[in-house]
Amino acid sequence: TSVDYVYEINKLQLGKQYIVTDKFLHLMYSFYSFFHQGYLTLQHIDPYLKNLNALMQQKQSQREESIKKLEARHKAVAQLKNNEYEGLMITPKDDMVLLEGYLYKRSHNTFRTWKRRYFIIKSTSCTVRREAKEARRKVLKLYQKI
Repeated sequence: TSVDYVYEINKLQLGKQYIVTDKFLHLMYSFYSFFHQGYLTLQHIDPYLKNLNALMQQKQSQREESIKKLEARHKAVAQLKNNEYEGLMITPKDDMVLLEGYLYKRSHNTFRTWKRRYFIIKSTSCTVRREAKEARRKVLKLYQKI
């Protein structure tokens, strides 16, 4: 009877060892398959990643070249004298339209709402209309010629 008891306890202990080892083995196989699938996936992506890396290096070199060109252009413009600048600039005529289009103007009423208006900017004046084709307009004279 006590021998039977020791026999049953040993049998349970061996069973526990088997169960724990079996579960651990299944866990290791699941980790193995998970990481193996990830490895296979990354092998398929590897050419794409190499191509992307080469493209990024090319973009970086293009960026550096553009920065060098901009710096050289900036230095050249900074060295120009004012009289050399005037030859490059176009002086607008009085009736020449410099800029035109719709803008939002804030009204002066109680609610301070924004209203869409059509602006025409010339070298000596700024014209405001409700619509582009409207005959009525408000002309604002500019103090200094643009």
